Amino acid sequence: MLKQISCDQFIIDGKVRGPINFGKGLNVVLGGKGGTNSIGKSTFLMILDFVFGGNDYVKKDSDVQKNVGQHTIKFIFEFNGKDYYFSRSTEDFQNINVCDENFKPLADKRMTRDEYLKFLSKKYNLDLPGLSFRNAVSRFIRVYNRQTVNERRPLQAVNQEQGKQQVYSLLKLFDRYSPIEAREKAASDADKAYKVFKNAGAFKYVPIVDTKKQFKENVDKISELKDELSDLESKNNEGTLNLDEIQAEHLRNIRENLSKLRDCKNTYISRLNVVKANEQAGPGKFRSNYRELQQFFPDIDLNRIEEIDKFHHQVTKFLKEEFEKEKNSLETNISEIDHHINELVTEARKIKNQQAPNVQTAILNDYADKKAELKRLEDENKNYEKKKELKEAQKDQNEALKTTVNTQLAEVQHLLNEKMAKLNEEICGSSSFQPPHIELKANNYSFETINDQGTGTSFKGLILFDQACLELTRLPFFIHDSLMFSNIEIDRKDKIIEMYGKENKQVFISIDTIDLLSDKAQQIIKKHTVLTLERGGKELFGRSWNEQQSN
Repeated sequence: MLKQISCDQFIIDGKVRGPINFGKGLNVVLGGKGGTNSIGKSTFLMILDFVFGGNDYVKKDSDVQKNVGQHTIKFIFEFNGKDYYFSRSTEDFQNINVCDENFKPLADKRMTRDEYLKFLSKKYNLDLPGLSFRNAVSRFIRVYNRQTVNERRPLQAVNQEQGKQQVYSLLKLFDRYSPIEAREKAASDADKAYKVFKNAGAFKYVPIVDTKKQFKENVDKISELKDELSDLESKNNEGTLNLDEIQAEHLRNIRENLSKLRDCKNTYISRLNVVKANEQAGPGKFRSNYRELQQFFPDIDLNRIEEIDKFHHQVTKFLKEEFEKEKNSLETNISEIDHHINELVTEARKIKNQQAPNVQTAILNDYADKKAELKRLEDENKNYEKKKELKEAQKDQNEALKTTVNTQLAEVQHLLNEKMAKLNEEICGSSSFQPPHIELKANNYSFETINDQGTGTSFKGLILFDQACLELTRLPFFIHDSLMFSNIEIDRKDKIIEMYGKENKQVFISIDTIDLLSDKAQQIIKKHTVLTLERGGKELFGRSWNEQQSN
């Protein structure tokens, strides 16, 4: 539990305020009798959030940061009889210092915020499947200027949070997420398997048909091909066709590769001929043509033309070595292709001689083509059936997930509504008053008191929701600001204080104007008050900066 908080900037009557000590159960921050504002009640609750790993104190309490400046909060936790000392600065708030008993930071013991939150989660026994410490407690820290005081959205951590995230956070807090997590993984795996197979077919990585009509057409083609293959076998009296699917496909691939290699060889030969022609070209070859030009153009400058041609000749000479290299490379490539062609021809002959020694090559090729086509069609249909199976598995897993989620939600909903009804009867003194009611769905929820949408009733419902969660789960504490009590009927407010007073887990509240409460409620508050704040130098930081300075 949280045992103590102190800060050198906490001031009372011009002096540093002493440590603020907390106990089990209720801990009260008490304001002035007249409901005085701007004395630090909500700010102190924001500091509690800061101690529990939140960042809103630094990011949202801008007036404090502006008027107080950088400061360090020191605090003690007690777990299993052992004290743990820490400090956290508003300047370096992403790190938490592990300290000695005098709050001197220990060398090499500083924690990152994530490490610190994991520490708290473990010590508070909140390390449940899928649940982080802040995900568990942040929703129940209800302080002005945080987005957790919406009386209609008790599960909301921030305004933009999706309904599904809020609902799932509750399931995790109730330790109902494990069966869902297992189902989520199975559904995710099924989704992934189906999408991968579907995309493989769409991009033609595997042979597949897309429609039932195509599937049926393939069935007919398969039957026709089998008949044609049977006819080829029966008509071939001189030889025997013993090609299996693999051999037929292999023979077909050999033919395709031979065709590609021969095309490639022809391309190389054409390039080689061009290189040889360029290599033999030179200016001497055209010199007689220059003399003929002079007959038609007597004034032509043959010397200039011969100089240009001479330059070209020099360039050709320089390029001769490159031509030679290119020629050698092309001849090597042609030789290698010839070698591969001979290998494939030999391999094709070997297959023919072994499997169909007396069969004409044309018949063998036709047989191989039909065998390969048959295999392709059968693979397309097989993969179509596989895709259907994966689609069904995807559907089944998602339906199982939906059923599991709904089952867990129904159980949590029942527990909460039953507990809130019991608490409401205690607070209202009768079962005739409608209790708050929550309805949970997979992607959202509703929370209301049926037939009573009044502000006081709505905040009473929010308080009872938190109390129910405190009693039903491992939630270690909650924090309620004074704004939550403002519109609640006095007698019901008395009962709420009595409910707080009975709690063993830590409850932190701020409250003021208690003189209207019952004597019993006032006694409970005074007994559990850990910090009293009021005007006149007794504000949290010893002053109220909303007061204008006198000249």
